[in-house]
Parts: sequence; structure tokens; C-alpha cells
Amino acid sequence: MRKANFIIILLFLCITQVFPQEKVKIDSSKPSVYIDFVRIGKGEPIRIGDSEKRVWLRFVNNTKWSLHLSLFGVGNNEIGIHYEVEEIIKDYSKKEIPTGYRPLGARSPDSELKSGKSIVFSVPRNHLADNLKIKINYTYLWEYTKNLDNSYTIPVNIIYFYSYELKKYLKTEDKLASSNKKPLTVGHYPPNSKPTIKPAPKYPKAARIMNVSGEVVINILVDEKGNVEEAKVVSGHALLRLESLKAAKMTKFKPHKIGCKPVKVYSTLVYHFVP
Repeated sequence: MRKANFIIILLFLCITQVFPQEKVKIDSSKPSVYIDFVRIGKGEPIRIGDSEKRVWLRFVNNTKWSLHLSLFGVGNNEIGIHYEVEEIIKDYSKKEIPTGYRPLGARSPDSELKSGKSIVFSVPRNHLADNLKIKINYTYLWEYTKNLDNSYTIPVNIIYFYSYELKKYLKTEDKLASSNKKPLTVGHYPPNSKPTIKPAPKYPKAARIMNVSGEVVINILVDEKGNVEEAKVVSGHALLRLESLKAAKMTKFKPHKIGCKPVKVYSTLVYHFVP
């Protein structure tokens, strides 16, 4: 018996060495499941009648368990999430509410999102107009209950993303976008000026697996102390943008002065990703 137990333990250790368990990072400061803003811009309409102006969001599973979502393929390596659009406060004067991307017929969440993983998806901008919210259903795998007739009872959890959550992001977007249209009040850093500190962005694991490469261009606003106050992605692959933004916000410059007075200035950072 002892010999058999020893063999079982030895086999287990060998398997864990050959197939190491992936370490899952859970952010205790965040909710168990949440939706983050990624960016806003133009994109290919998914359905007839969609506007080109879209909002990209990130659905995050910040738990130790896998969960199920209702997903659909969009094309161009993008994934869509089925959702509904609802009013935040019931407004009977509003004539029409967008229907969202509802599944055809009754459909339960059926696509797995593993622990610590996330999905980036986009919605038309008008689906998050004032007083609107999107509703997404999901189910934890451990919630499935098998009935006596071999069918399953599937509880459904709900998460919302509200239109007012966009406002804090859109203010920054609008400020930086206006910098391309209006003359700057203080000017740019000289083209050849180099940051005093420029951290390299991490190469996202998903991008490395998919062999994604290229450059990410970011417009920044540098404050009087040389810190990056605002940052906006101008171009670059979606999988590379988040880490580039994080690196951009940690970049430091020597304060720019007009005469003896430090002033805010705009500049541009470019990050190159090579597999």
C-alpha cells in the first residue's frame, strides 16, 4: 500500500512539473467581475444600422472560478458579447431604446472565461447614450445544478456598465483630441527631446501567443513637473494598447520652461513590439 501511494505521489509530482499550473492574478481591490473602459473610436459596424463610432470595453473575470458568457464571432479576430440595453431611469418620453446584441432565441451563457482572464469587446456609441446602460448575463460553472431528469438549472448573474461611467474617460479623450485641432497654448517638446525615464511596456501574453507585433503611438500631455498628466492612444493593435498606456503614464521628462516658468507641453511616445 505504501509503495502504491508513493507511486501515485510521484506521478502527481511529475505531471505538475510537465504541466505546471498557471498562476492566476486576482486583484483584491477590484470587484469579482467588472467591466473597464478601453477606448472610443471608429470601427466596423457589427450589425446593419450600427454607427461607426464605437466604445471598446473589457469584461474581467477577477475570481478563482471559471464563468460562462454568451459570445459570438465578429470577424477580424474580434469577439462580441451578447447584451441588452436598458434605461438607467425609466423615461417614457424616449421613443426608442436600442435592443443591444441579443442572442437569437432563448440562450444561456455557454462560452467559458477562465479565472483571471478578460475579453475586449465593442458596442455602438449610441448604446451608451445618456441615461442608458448595457446588461450582460453570466454564470459561474459551479452554479450549474443537475436535476432528476438530467436537465440543468442555470442561475444567471447580471453586470451593468452605465453611460455615466464614460464621462470621466471622455473628458480626457476630448482634451487630447482637441490638441490635434487647435494650436497648443504652450507648444510641443522639441522632436528630439528624450524622456529622463521611459519604462518599456510589458509584452502582453495574449499578443505574444497570437504573434502580434507593431508599434503603438501615444499622444501625451506633460505637466509642469515633467510627469505625464494625460495619455491617449493614436494608433496600434488593441492587444498592445493597455500596456503601452501604462508605460506612457510612468514616463518622466525634464520640466519644459518658457523663460523661468515651467509649463505644460504635448509630446508623442512610440513603442515598438517585436515577438
